[in-house]
Amino acid sequence: MRINLKKIIVIFVISSFMLTLTPKSFALPKENFSIRLNADTFMDLDLEGNKMAQKQSSNSTVLINRLDFNSPNIVIDGVVTYKNNTEKPFSLSGKIKKSQNSSKTVIGSLNDTLGNFEVIYFAIDKEPDGKPIYNKEKLNEIKNNKKTVLKLYLLEKGTRNFTVLEVFNPKFINEDDFFNDFTNLETAEYKEECWYTKILKPIKAEKALLDKLPSKKIPLDELDENVPLQSEDISITALHNNYTYGYYQFVLNVYGGYIYQDFIVKFYVEGPTELDESGGVFTTKMCVYDEETWSYDYPQENYDDTLTSIGTYDDTKIDGYTDPGDVFRYVLWDGQYYREGTLDISVGWSYTLPYTGISFAVSYSSSMKYTSEDMKTFDNSGSTKVRQCGVTWAQGTKLQDVGDTFDTIFAVGHYGSPGTKKFHVKWTYDVSNGHNLYWGGIKTKTLDLEYYSYKN
Repeated sequence: MRINLKKIIVIFVISSFMLTLTPKSFALPKENFSIRLNADTFMDLDLEGNKMAQKQSSNSTVLINRLDFNSPNIVIDGVVTYKNNTEKPFSLSGKIKKSQNSSKTVIGSLNDTLGNFEVIYFAIDKEPDGKPIYNKEKLNEIKNNKKTVLKLYLLEKGTRNFTVLEVFNPKFINEDDFFNDFTNLETAEYKEECWYTKILKPIKAEKALLDKLPSKKIPLDELDENVPLQSEDISITALHNNYTYGYYQFVLNVYGGYIYQDFIVKFYVEGPTELDESGGVFTTKMCVYDEETWSYDYPQENYDDTLTSIGTYDDTKIDGYTDPGDVFRYVLWDGQYYREGTLDISVGWSYTLPYTGISFAVSYSSSMKYTSEDMKTFDNSGSTKVRQCGVTWAQGTKLQDVGDTFDTIFAVGHYGSPGTKKFHVKWTYDVSNGHNLYWGGIKTKTLDLEYYSYKN
């Protein structure tokens, strides 16, 4: 029999090439394999996390009878058995992603196709120190050894029954397979990594209005005259302006450790020092200046996001009024923001006698809605003048990332009564945090900017 060596070589090369194209996958070690693991379940978990901090959990088990991984896709089938022997099956599927701030952690973006559980968190972490973990004693036991941990946190739908599975140095998987393609994995979102925002609301929410910000991360209830502040904002000191910061801090209790979410809003008004018959413009800005998640107890929980937003629950309004003798000629609006649906801007204004004293209007006598235009010009030809006006961004138009801003320009003209005056501006807004678990209610902030108004 003649052997065709060329044919054998071709077949071998093709076979080898096909093997390199086959995605790497693994499953539990053998067919029909299953493993039962000890877990902890918090029955009817409170929103503030007190049961987690006080370890008020009951024993449960998680049976895993399938774990298939074909990077980045993963399937996990199993059953949660509670202390009363009630069983709830799950079939989780999705993909793994890489952590934002650790090359030693992969995060799962998974859903239960059976609809019994919400997957709060899935991770394989080769470096769990400095992160929230329930079984701290077990972590301390193996602190001098390899300490990879597999985490699977499940919330039974329609309840607050929260099951925590943490397996240290899991022998039933080849953990390195999850990291072989790490650089090509999609990056996990903040809400996937910071799982506690899905199930806990802040135990404390504080606000401080500051002309300067602290130069270090600090709980706001520890802020006093001994805490050093940042240097002056060099970028705006040359302008005629007034500004302040709204410093919002939310504190979450996660397994007895505190995680802080700082959300800093800047309120700013800029304008002329003098105003003649040609008038001048006053620019107002409300923007997300900074946001950060940080923790003393969990030093690896550092992220430049907080899931905090303005405009989720209510409209955002910017109102202004002039001192006697000056009037509004027009108003402009712009900004950078997240919008749900069609742009919905409302402008309101009222006519007032030019020399009477007024304040911020409770409501306006005239209004108009806009979906595309960005300017409203006022008619001041009558005996009364527009000295009060405001712009409203409808609920769902939100500030949520650093740099997001609502901008408004008020053009002011001089009518009479020269002298030192002030332009007055007021912001009305709401602040919410997390997955709609916390709403801070309606807030307001006012600023004035002094100028001299006269006729040539």
